[in-house]
Amino acid sequence: MNIEKIYNFYPVFGISLIIVLFNLLTIGSPVGIVITVVQYAIVGYLLIRKFYSTALFWHFFFICTGISLVSISGMDGGETMRLYNYASIKFIGPISLCYILSIVFFIIALFNKKARIQIPELLFVFKILLFLAISGDVIGILGFCFKSGYYLPDFIKYNIYIWMSIILLYDILVFVNNEMIRRIYFVSAPMLCGAIIASVLGYFCGVRTTYGILEIPLMSDVCYFGFLTLFALFYSKRHKIFIVIAIMGYFYLNM
Repeated sequence: MNIEKIYNFYPVFGISLIIVLFNLLTIGSPVGIVITVVQYAIVGYLLIRKFYSTALFWHFFFICTGISLVSISGMDGGETMRLYNYASIKFIGPISLCYILSIVFFIIALFNKKARIQIPELLFVFKILLFLAISGDVIGILGFCFKSGYYLPDFIKYNIYIWMSIILLYDILVFVNNEMIRRIYFVSAPMLCGAIIASVLGYFCGVRTTYGILEIPLMSDVCYFGFLTLFALFYSKRHKIFIVIAIMGYFYLNM
């Protein structure tokens, strides 16, 4: 199976552009759940078929093309606005549905006897983060016991982010193999190009936020890594026109 043909530039570019633009245009609207249902169905189907690496790949892809609450915080009503995209739709409280799916991957990795650590170099990083998370929780619990002024909701919210990062890293350790690394290599440039161009189109459609007193474009979070498209010019000869347009779009969004 030729991975480069399956995950080539144009399909990934189109998927990224459509998802990001749809997410931008439906911010705060329940209509946004339409594409989210399809995304979760795709990942769920791959999980059921036990294509774990492929499922994790698309799980990350859909997270990267989502819109976060931080991004919309500068919009009118952004602090209370609900998001319905793959990365941000809530399950309960501060817990997003994608967190639940990440935990499902984690449970599969723990109980899958065939699962093996695929990237030993990351194991040390995982152990360091695990140690920091556990020690931080211990200090936090002691703070609750012996000091006043600790705010439990904030402790829980930020703790969720930390532990989800650890869970996702463990998922990567187990399920990311050479095939998935090749997929990431092939899709990084078109995903970024699609997200950047979609953000520019969204800006022209009136999707904007504020930073202080300035009105700025609202971008998908992955667009902040748009400078990496510069490197794509050196290895992608057939798609330079799209990459150049994306680079121009990146600088336009950040002017």
